[in-house]
Amino acid sequence: MPPEQPSRLAAECGQALVAAMPTPDWPALREEAVGMLHDAGPALEGVLVPELDVNARMLLGAAPEHVAVLTDMLAARWRENLVRVLAVNPAADEALRRLVDRIGGTAPAARPAEKTMTNIAKDNSTLFAVMDGNIIQHHHAKPGRGDQASPNQTAADESA
Repeated sequence: MPPEQPSRLAAECGQALVAAMPTPDWPALREEAVGMLHDAGPALEGVLVPELDVNARMLLGAAPEHVAVLTDMLAARWRENLVRVLAVNPAADEALRRLVDRIGGTAPAARPAEKTMTNIAKDNSTLFAVMDGNIIQHHHAKPGRGDQASPNQTAADESA
């Protein structure tokens, strides 16, 4: 597994765990999480299971205006916790993936929103569209129009 993979997996699982805490499915999901933490060994299990319960109670009892900030903080904390779990027990990656997959169906906030983009260019128009990325524009002289400079051509380019 590449070095960045455990951290990414831990971040996904931490975010999914925290997103699932205020849902009605949390008790069953908690049991799966506890089982995964059990495999990490008694030392980590003894620390992380109580933390899991405290975090769920904190999130359920938080004022609505504080839920988003608390969720972000707890997700970051669980990312750290799960990186430790993977360091102690690299085989736990399968359990984390299963947990992310299982929670993924329960916690829509843990998944990126679906996006749709429709672009229509008519006649002799040019369309530039981008979603979640960058647009890179290259100007080239059009065939048969070599006597005109492109909009990005500088005076230095013209004298060369």
